[in-house]
Order: sequence, then structure tokens, then C-alpha cells
Amino acid sequence: MRVPFAASAAVLALVLGACERIPTAALPGPAADGIPGNTAPVVDNFVGSTILVGETWSLTGTFTDPEPDEWTATATYGDGPAEPVPVSGQSFFLSHTYTAAGSYGVTVTVTDDEGGSGSTGAVVEVLTPAQGTDALANSLDDLIVTGQLTADQVYTLQRPLFAAADLFAAGRTSNALNKLDSVEHRLVTWARQGRITAATRDQIVAELDRLRAASAL
Repeated sequence: MRVPFAASAAVLALVLGACERIPTAALPGPAADGIPGNTAPVVDNFVGSTILVGETWSLTGTFTDPEPDEWTATATYGDGPAEPVPVSGQSFFLSHTYTAAGSYGVTVTVTDDEGGSGSTGAVVEVLTPAQGTDALANSLDDLIVTGQLTADQVYTLQRPLFAAADLFAAGRTSNALNKLDSVEHRLVTWARQGRITAATRDQIVAELDRLRAASAL
């Protein structure tokens, strides 16, 4: 069994929808500044995520400010200049589509109408189809623990998935997609035979669809 890519160890949002909180030591933790006599807003820590290239990362975050101010917010998503961020009450709304794989630091700054500001950030990991396929294959081990798949079933699915990851990395996209199709066919057959649940089938097929979409870019 492979050791997961470093970039994809936090995955799977892909199969399990999980995302890790980034250690605060790696982030520009909450900071605030402003003018004397004004209490600057404090932006609450938020979590990053792991997604595939071409996908949109979205998040609703919050901040606190004891004063009845008006606020504006901006965000840098790690691949361009700061952008305005919608604010409603003491919440802000982030949404950004990543078109290239990589590790991106996201920083949000909230500023009140007296010039006080606070900021914090997180990291978004964006995977290539090869990395995402490899991560999906490794994440299937967790489905043994939950009882959704047997060890033999996981091994049967991992073989074509690891092969697909290598094919994606080699630029042989068509061949890689054929491997993904074979995985889906196996899942459909098992569900029809009652060897896995329809929910487990659909859960993994949804991730295969994400990989197909990412490979089309």
C-alpha cells in the first residue's frame, strides 16, 4: 500500500468529506490593530480544506467586535491580489475557484469604520487528478474501519486506482479514465449483488466524478 502524497495526506474531503484544521503555528493567527480608544474586530479562526484543481472552495466565517461599527472585509486567496468579501452582520463569505494545483494561504482581513482591523488565515490544498486519485485510493482503508468495505474489496479497488494515478501523472488521461470506469463498474456490480450498500457505491462514485471533472481541465 502506498504512502500518501504529502499534499494529499489531509484528504479526503474526497471520500469522507473531512477537512483538517491547520495548525495555528503555520498560519497568520488572529491579529488586530487600529486607533487608540477603538476596539478592532477579531476574526475567528477558520479551517482550510483539500480540493481538486478546478473546484471552488467556499466558507462562511465570523468575527467579533463589541462596538456597533460598520465593517468591510477583504481576502487574499494565495493566487492573486486581495478581493472584497461580502459581509453580513458579523459574518463574511469566502468563495474562490482554483485553477492550478498547489498549497494556498488564505488570509481574511476585517476592518471597522474607525480603521481598526483584524485578520486570520488558513491553507487550502489543491490536488492534481493524479494526487487526488492516489489520495482516494488510500482513503478507502478508512472504509474497512467503518464496515463499509472488506479488506479484499479495498484491495480490489485500490489496484486500478493506483494505476490510474500513475497514468494521470504520465499524461495518459484517457487510460486513467478507463481505470476509473472499471472501478465504478465494480462498485455497481457489488451494490447490485448486495455486497455493498447503495450509499457506499454512491459515495465513492461521487469522488470518481470529481476526478473526471478535474481531469477535463
